[in-house]
Amino acid sequence: MVGFAYGKTEGPVTRGGNAKVKLVRSGRWVEEEAESVELAFDELSPRSVSAEEALDGAGTFVGGVICKSRVGAGGTRVWEYGLVVGYRWEKNQKQGWLDVNVRGSVVSVVYSASCTQDIAVEVYALQPCYERSTSLVMFEEVK
Repeated sequence: MVGFAYGKTEGPVTRGGNAKVKLVRSGRWVEEEAESVELAFDELSPRSVSAEEALDGAGTFVGGVICKSRVGAGGTRVWEYGLVVGYRWEKNQKQGWLDVNVRGSVVSVVYSASCTQDIAVEVYALQPCYERSTSLVMFEEVK
């Protein structure tokens, strides 16, 4: 697993000590095996987030490459690829937004697990489904 992940500490965390951190299986890592790691306090860069944000998993895509659908010319939905360069959490709507670099322009898109596909770097480099209709290429085929 390479990239950002949400974790939950188990037990007390003390300065100078170690903390056991359990992976929150969400976003890119929803299908990962349950795992935990023991980290020194100095290795942690703690940031408190709500359970809704951690379980939504939008932040796990930062630094990753995705394939997502968008409305193309003529009103049809097509696939496009991008590098996730940031995200934000809207706590009132309980919704994550991804900042995605698509062909040199950064766009903000609502994160939806059903419309956002984490892909391998090799697929991103080739972009075999770019601007192909979502009616012709199914969600699982863009990998």
